[in-house]
Amino acid sequence: MDILALLRGRVERLPAGPHAAGIHSVVTHLAVAANHFDRGVRDEDASAFTDAILRCNSAYEGSLKEGLPAITGG
Repeated sequence: MDILALLRGRVERLPAGPHAAGIHSVVTHLAVAANHFDRGVRDEDASAFTDAILRCNSAYEGSLKEGLPAITGG
């Protein structure tokens, strides 16, 4: 199962709004993280795994930033 493709498909169906750009950025961070991970496996490059983790952290922080106004009402 391609989780990234599933996520992209769901994000594409979201209505337009002020949150859209941020959510698309989250997906972009995850896609880049997957590329770093694949590079780490392919090239046996341990630093690529660190890059993948950093991108996942960025995606997580971005998703919190997008979701926080919905929770706090602001």
